[in-house]
Formats: sequence, C-alpha cells, structure tokens
Amino acid sequence: MGDDFARLESEYGDDPVAYEKEITTCAMSAFRTMFGASTPDPARVGAPAWGKEPHIWGACSHNPVGTKRDSRDDLAERMRKRVYFAGEATDGRRPGTTHGPLLSGEAAAGRFLTRWVCTRW
Repeated sequence: MGDDFARLESEYGDDPVAYEKEITTCAMSAFRTMFGASTPDPARVGAPAWGKEPHIWGACSHNPVGTKRDSRDDLAERMRKRVYFAGEATDGRRPGTTHGPLLSGEAAAGRFLTRWVCTRW
C-alpha cells in the first residue's frame, strides 16, 4: 500500500479533503478484504501528506513527557489476530531511529510466521 499512498499524495496532496477521501477509500478496501464487507467506516481520518510538508521530511515519533516505554510496545500488538504493526513508533527500545523500523518489521514478520505458518505444519 505504500506505493499507492505515495501516488495518492502526489495526485491529491494539494487538496486535503480529496486526499483523505481517497486514502480512506484505499485503506478501507484493504481492511474489508481482510475483515469482511461489514467492516465499518472509520469515525475520523487523519492523513497528513508528509511529502508535501517541507519542515517534516525525515520526521519520526517522539514520547511526550510521562509516556511509559511499554506504550510503544503496545502499538506493535496485533489487531484482531490479523493485522501486524511495525515501524519505529512500535519499537520501545529504538524509537526515532533508522534501524527501529527494520527491526520492528522483522519482529512483526516473525510473529506473523509463528502464528500463521508454523501452526499449520
């Protein structure tokens, strides 16, 4: 979906309303494929066009004062036993790094393989 979102940002990035509508349509199509046609629309969508923001390029997440380290690990928990999350924001040990997304992606893939492949043998 990354390439789709990049294309949508390029095409609709100057029109935030159209951009969010197209992002929602694209994402909901994927979610309904995974979870079924009865998956409800989101109550709210926030879809910043990061590539159009000149002061944000290369941005990463941060912890506000008082945030627990486990908060990032909570983001990595799978949803409905089907959706696995990864990214630097999901790595409690390496937040805000360039290797955090890679390592968290490998960890998410490992959890997926353990759940869906290894249990089928």
